[in-house]
Amino acid sequence: MVLIKNYPSWYWVKGLHDAKIQFIKLYNLDYDYTEKRPKRNYILMQIDSSQSMFETSISEIRFYNAKINIDMDSLNNSYWDSDIISFDKKYKLNLVVTKVKTKIVCEIEFDDAEVIFRN
Repeated sequence: MVLIKNYPSWYWVKGLHDAKIQFIKLYNLDYDYTEKRPKRNYILMQIDSSQSMFETSISEIRFYNAKINIDMDSLNNSYWDSDIISFDKKYKLNLVVTKVKTKIVCEIEFDDAEVIFRN
């Protein structure tokens, strides 16, 4: 694992502390198997960052070719506490959220991400 010093352009450098994770779901994609690294799926995370400490305009994050190590439903209606991103062939996002006074730790492994901002 290599912690990232030069963050990707899509990364929320200032942080999403207190953003609400409203919904998270895995979607499978039709893909061209002849491509070198086709996008086979993505995890869609819809968030309300309006009350976040810093990054207040993010509404969605899409993690492509992703897998997660916990039941995604447990993250619905939780609050972003902190994260650490690293890279070793794939990105790894170690995410800590809070839900009803309980901390949940998860890891999302993915090839690329896309951040969608509110209008």
